[in-house]
Amino acid sequence: MQRVFYFLLALGAGTVAPMGCGEAATTESVPNAATQSVIAIPAPPVDALPLEQTLPGFDALLKARVDGDGWVDYNALGADRGALDAYVASLAVADPSQGATAARLAHLLNAYNAFTLALILDAGIPESITNLHGGKPWDVVAWNLGGKLYSLNQIEHELIRPVFQEPRIHWALVCAAYSCPPLRAEAYAADMLEAQLDAQEAYVLNFSHPRYVTREGGSVKVSPLFEWYGDDFVNGEQGPAVYAAKRLGVEASAVTGVLSYEWRLNDISNRP
Repeated sequence: MQRVFYFLLALGAGTVAPMGCGEAATTESVPNAATQSVIAIPAPPVDALPLEQTLPGFDALLKARVDGDGWVDYNALGADRGALDAYVASLAVADPSQGATAARLAHLLNAYNAFTLALILDAGIPESITNLHGGKPWDVVAWNLGGKLYSLNQIEHELIRPVFQEPRIHWALVCAAYSCPPLRAEAYAADMLEAQLDAQEAYVLNFSHPRYVTREGGSVKVSPLFEWYGDDFVNGEQGPAVYAAKRLGVEASAVTGVLSYEWRLNDISNRP
């Protein structure tokens, strides 16, 4: 299949390869699962509530601690993290393989985002998530999902991307960085998932959000997520540049490169 996105090579972007949201921008490669580190975590409480009872609590905390543009009030979240801890505990006893497609995908998106919030709070709210675990916190196998420990990268690259083949998940998985897509101020839900993913994509691909898309003259630059996950954005089209251009209302030839990625925390204090 012809790839339209080869303009990146001409710009000196190097080899176009998929990249986890959690991989530092200086390496531009998918982490090798064989090198992932493992840290000890406490077992979930034996009285962990079922997922269906804790999801409303997770939804409520997102509404309370995330603003309309996806900025997180980590200080307030850390001062009262009971709902987050209850939800994270419930993820350990819920089977992520059960349910219809939309329910399973919503479950995994919420899990990834909740684990990331917990990671930031557990680390004392660092200036950047890349300050943790040698710059590779996404490789740490620490998160209990259905009774099995995973890294954030394993959740993304093993449980979500190859299974659902849904490019819009890249606007929903939030790795706590400034240039990440905005954290939605509500939990993902099966009965709303299509509308939620559409809304996330529309937000990111809006010219008023220069973290994701910029336009100067006739030249458009887009989020490097299009470069890192180029194959995911083919989706029956001729490549990620065509995918982006169609949704931006420009010609594919106008998409000339990618933006740099900022890794400082998506904390409300960094809101422009």
